[in-house]
Amino acid sequence: MTPRWVPDRPWIVYLAGGAWHGVAGTDRQLVGELAAHGPVLWVDPPESVLSWIRRPPAQRPPAPGLTPIAPGIVRLRLPALPGVTRPGVRSVTAGGVALALRVICRRLGRVAAVVNAGPENHFPALPGVRVLHVTDDWPAGADLMGLDRDRIVSVLRANVRAADLVCGVTPALVDTVVDLAPGPRQTLVLPNGTRAISPAPGEHRPADLPDGPFALVVGQLNERLDLELLTAVAAYGTDLVLLGPRTERDPAVTRALDALIAAPRVRWLGRRPQEDLDRYLRAASVGLTPYAVNAFNRASFPLKSLEYLAAGLPVVSTDLEATRWLATDLITTASTPARFAAAVRAAVATPPDPALADRRREFAGRHSWVVRAADLEDRISSVTPTGRRLSPASSRPAARC
Repeated sequence: MTPRWVPDRPWIVYLAGGAWHGVAGTDRQLVGELAAHGPVLWVDPPESVLSWIRRPPAQRPPAPGLTPIAPGIVRLRLPALPGVTRPGVRSVTAGGVALALRVICRRLGRVAAVVNAGPENHFPALPGVRVLHVTDDWPAGADLMGLDRDRIVSVLRANVRAADLVCGVTPALVDTVVDLAPGPRQTLVLPNGTRAISPAPGEHRPADLPDGPFALVVGQLNERLDLELLTAVAAYGTDLVLLGPRTERDPAVTRALDALIAAPRVRWLGRRPQEDLDRYLRAASVGLTPYAVNAFNRASFPLKSLEYLAAGLPVVSTDLEATRWLATDLITTASTPARFAAAVRAAVATPPDPALADRRREFAGRHSWVVRAADLEDRISSVTPTGRRLSPASSRPAARC
């Protein structure tokens, strides 16, 4: 019997780079808007049964299976054998995922596209347009993510060959990826986007914030950040709030983070629920994107910069390709500790300007997740599974399992 939540419309199968219950990053935001165009099957990366059991009960994600989790979105969680990172176990797990997807696909009906957004996912043997969506320079960041670089390059090269459409968050990233396997295929620069963050006059200020103006960093605290810049911000007399989990691996970065968090004028608040994030953004004086300038970050497109603008905040960032691509005077760039700290201090000292805040929100609105999802949907609709473009009169491709 077909479940009631299976609509008679083509599905998008989305092989995510992280679990739905994790950090609400690129995949979660994009899928949330793709679901407005049609149903989405979100596929969590398989998790070892032992890893699941060892989690505290309150931190365990749902048991394996199919679960409707949001309007138009169904999550698939599949178990993995212990030792899933070992080559043999990894191959068995991948085969199990592919088989499960084929079986589930028969229940769902038509599949319009398979979007592969994970560094370790191979495309399964499913119908529909194959879309490779690369959100970071995964080979350059392999050490940071705890992955084997050679294996990631091998998987990525195979996926480029198999893809009908290759997407990346920056032009340089798209070029880097397609160069792994040159050939005729369509490409799309699909940067990260933002949510709408509306003003809330009279809103209660979170009690764990400093009393006065402060600079805010939202997101994971790890090797991607230039901690010297943040140390300089606090040393120059600006209150600094760090809002996000620590995910560093390098012991030297751990020591530097410990020192930063212990410094006067610095508050680390850890991770906060997504629904509470907007209150912190609206209370801030300036948002910071202090990414280290390295190969991994050069190809990245930080979510935080656009979210700061969506909240009406001024932004100070290091000089990233993503910032240059946005081509706006609403983001100040600085890469040395002294200049970065001075730019932050100037932003904090500038009285709020409602008209300028509205201009920031308007600019961010042109880069919303709604826009990004529509761009991807339009491109999927123009590609056949063989890579040939459809005529304008042709309908959206949809194949049956």
